[in-house]
Amino acid sequence: MPSAPPPAPPVPQTYKIVVGIDYSEQSKRALRAALDFALFRDAQIYGVTVAEGYGPGRPAVESNEMHQAFHDEAQRTLDRFIAAEIDDFEKTGVRLNRKRVAAAVDFGKPLDGILALAEDVHADLIVIGTHGKKGLERLLVGSVASAVLGHAHCPVLITR
Repeated sequence: MPSAPPPAPPVPQTYKIVVGIDYSEQSKRALRAALDFALFRDAQIYGVTVAEGYGPGRPAVESNEMHQAFHDEAQRTLDRFIAAEIDDFEKTGVRLNRKRVAAAVDFGKPLDGILALAEDVHADLIVIGTHGKKGLERLLVGSVASAVLGHAHCPVLITR
């Protein structure tokens, strides 16, 4: 009886990382952590920013043109932010394939936008910064990082 052929080697899978960006120093650190991580994996990074107050349930007082203009400007702002962070990252002598970094703008609640993108792309990791608020301040203000940690379908890396 002939022996079975050896199993085929595993097909490399792109590791998908979603990074929540709110333009704070904490989100810069989160993006930097994702870029660092990507150096050791075949990774696709998705930076996402969510414009709160422009999602479902908001009164439709603006025209479609105004909404599209707002979206386009938000997309340009996010693209510039990510490009600047990659430029800074590459000053260390490391080169990244910029085609492996995408930017997405969403409207609504940051938690929902981050989790929806992570679900859509089948993310392997979510990276998000935290402001490190504690006690009553955290209770009153809330914490997107804490909520993402509690609801994500994949591992979450929280940077500080």
